[in-house]
Amino acid sequence: MGIIADQKKKDEKQGIFAVVAGARTSGKSTIPGTLPGKTLMLQAKLLETGSKSAVALAKELGNDLTVLSFGNIAELDEYLQDADLKKFDNLYIDGLSAVTDQLYTDPAVAKVLKKNVWDGFREIWEQATRILLTVKSLSDDLNVFFSLAIKEKWDRDGNLIAIEPEIKGNATMGEVKKLCPTILYTIGTPFDDEEGKTHVKRQLVTGYMGVYAARIDSLLDHQNPGIMDADLGQVIALIKGE
Repeated sequence: MGIIADQKKKDEKQGIFAVVAGARTSGKSTIPGTLPGKTLMLQAKLLETGSKSAVALAKELGNDLTVLSFGNIAELDEYLQDADLKKFDNLYIDGLSAVTDQLYTDPAVAKVLKKNVWDGFREIWEQATRILLTVKSLSDDLNVFFSLAIKEKWDRDGNLIAIEPEIKGNATMGEVKKLCPTILYTIGTPFDDEEGKTHVKRQLVTGYMGVYAARIDSLLDHQNPGIMDADLGQVIALIKGE
């Protein structure tokens, strides 16, 4: 009886753990403004930009967004261990690519890289994996999102033929997917209005679409829209059946 009650209580608290991947300027640093409730956005100093647009969007939508920056992995670890995290509904870390960039310049890792580059890259990915697992454990209480920059490869005819993550150490999307039950991609589609002005419609890919192998493990195929507005609040509602 106690075991069942404890499990039910844990299930009720369960949050979301997802990676939001996309090319640079696709909106990864703006989209946390769509998260409902109280959100903490942790952003890598200098390496990531866009928090002002996220704050503006949150204000426009009536959401509560706090932005803090981290200069290295030690500072990120401190934030992730802070008890005040429980005051928030959502955590958005911007982003995994920046974390590996910071590790690449970390003095301890630099020594390993100098001795053997492959051992150094292995150390970078092991540390990044540790951070991902730490963040994943927080999803028992929070909705947690981790951004990831990707590179897009196009053929001569302008067709998108491949993507790869911008991660120091040559880690693949497959390795990221092993740790993350939900993978989303931000995309921007240019369009012209009636006055001939060009705008960008931002969307999220949630299922398989060409080279984008997005997924939401908790959904059956027919429940997954495949593509939707760039709104993480809608993603949360979709996963939780709200």
